[in-house]
Amino acid sequence: MNYFEKNLDHVRKLLMREPRGHQGMFGAILTESADSHADIGVFFITHSGYLNMCVHSAIGAATACLDTGIILKPQQGIPVNLETPAGIVSLVPNYEEGSLKSMTLQSSAIFVHTEEADLDIGLETPVKVSLVFSAVFFVLLDVKQFGMKVNRENIPELTQFAVKALKTANETFEVRHPHKSDINTIDLAMLYEDIDDHHAVNAVVSPSGCLDRSPCGAGTGAKTTYLHVLDKLNLNENYVNKSVFGTKFVGKVIKSVSVGAYKGANATVTGAAFITGFHDFILDEHDPIDTGIR
Repeated sequence: MNYFEKNLDHVRKLLMREPRGHQGMFGAILTESADSHADIGVFFITHSGYLNMCVHSAIGAATACLDTGIILKPQQGIPVNLETPAGIVSLVPNYEEGSLKSMTLQSSAIFVHTEEADLDIGLETPVKVSLVFSAVFFVLLDVKQFGMKVNRENIPELTQFAVKALKTANETFEVRHPHKSDINTIDLAMLYEDIDDHHAVNAVVSPSGCLDRSPCGAGTGAKTTYLHVLDKLNLNENYVNKSVFGTKFVGKVIKSVSVGAYKGANATVTGAAFITGFHDFILDEHDPIDTGIR
């Protein structure tokens, strides 16, 4: 990943930025694995840079590798191992009548940093938020507090609220991973609308206003663990998390853990990805747009 960033970043820009990509685009670069326990190596690229790990991108990469034969399909219950900059990530393929239907990924430890706190984002009264670490720190915000629905029609307003919540949360709260002191910022906001005790629709947004097209794998782990710590979700109970576009991940807490002084859990996230095409991208030397406009 470091080599690619130093020597081939123009390829990331070409693929991720307009007109070939967009602000919400994610990509996966496949490599040979250095670890003999891994089936393949992978790192992740975005519109703005690089990621050591991304749950929905890992599900997409593993699905593409299995469906195209890059990785031979293992027997039921045997995981596909991806070597990422964050370490080995194992995903178990789920088959129905011989067809790949979904992938299940087990998270590393997730923990609840703050169960509830007030955050002033410029409304008549402060809103209640929660802070959860799941690969990165999330601020979780229930939209019923300001009378909004999580749907496609409200994407501009949801994004605006989320960016404001993220900025204010970083100005208001001090966060730090108990074992990794360099992890000390809140990187994503999850605005959610509970449908029932085991079902919600959400919008996960980055500081730049990028809306996750998936329900967010790390976010699903965060919400699932949060509910478990609050005794609202039992071990091995399914929790369905949907995006504004109707896609869904299913989260499940499989083990209660502690991270430093914080209560948390290990969770699984199950989701599906689909191949939409095989593409050739071209950069014409006379194209004034070059590797993208933004």
